[in-house]
Amino acid sequence: MRIVAVLLSGANQPGITDSGWESLIQTHPKLADTGVRRGINPFTKKSIELPPRRDIGRVMEEGKQIGSIEWAQDGSNILLVRQEEGTDASRDALVEVARDVATCLGVNCDIDHDLVRLSRGDDYVPPAEEPLEKALRLWKSGDGEGAVAHYMASFNVDLRTAVRDLKNFVARALSDG
Repeated sequence: MRIVAVLLSGANQPGITDSGWESLIQTHPKLADTGVRRGINPFTKKSIELPPRRDIGRVMEEGKQIGSIEWAQDGSNILLVRQEEGTDASRDALVEVARDVATCLGVNCDIDHDLVRLSRGDDYVPPAEEPLEKALRLWKSGDGEGAVAHYMASFNVDLRTAVRDLKNFVARALSDG
């Protein structure tokens, strides 16, 4: 399965909690748990039922699994959104669910994270984002601290200048539509 998005918290956002993620799997209309699974007891060699995994939510569309959202296996506080191989479901539908899940959890949905680019497996290199465009994107996504820090570093300005400039740029961008 290919990674299509990463859900992670921003600078001023609380991290994703186990309980928040587990309850969202049960309540979100596009998510389902993994269901009861069959396994073999290594000691008795008898078949046993294993409870649903609490860390994985299957992304469902029209009764079919199109992907999954699961904790990163390195222990970091991020969720990986994976597209089911062999499905004809669009990546856009999966990303739409990922964005909704991110909103429910109060975190960001990053579709251009390094893990997503590595997962593509091709030579795709996204175009470099201009420093001002990146700062504005961070500001609009609610990561004001990240936007200001990026702007200060990129343009070698002080905090007051960075905040003033970004507020002006955002106001201009919003008035332009």
